[in-house]
Amino acid sequence: MKKQIPSEIQIILQETEEQLQKIYSNHLQELILFGSYARGDFHEESDIDLLLLLDQMDDLASERAKYFPVISQLSLKFDTVISVIPYAIHEFHSKKTPFILNVSQEGISL
Repeated sequence: MKKQIPSEIQIILQETEEQLQKIYSNHLQELILFGSYARGDFHEESDIDLLLLLDQMDDLASERAKYFPVISQLSLKFDTVISVIPYAIHEFHSKKTPFILNVSQEGISL
């Protein structure tokens, strides 16, 4: 059973999703919360882990360059680390790495 996400984290997630939607528009297929906030075992210093599923993806460095300034600003605004991992949706559904299996099992789609 997934734990309740604290309201202050829900606010951060909502704003993060809105900003990523502005950057990626229709290319953003899904945003998945994983890690301690998805499992419910977070603590005061926990970061927010997000998997950014895109319909198509440039190389990793190019994708990070697109979202990093906004995510950095949000991390500073909310005084919490927001970690984003971009992934092509077709790879997410076709590969079964330990990371993907973990996100599939514990992740919460936003």
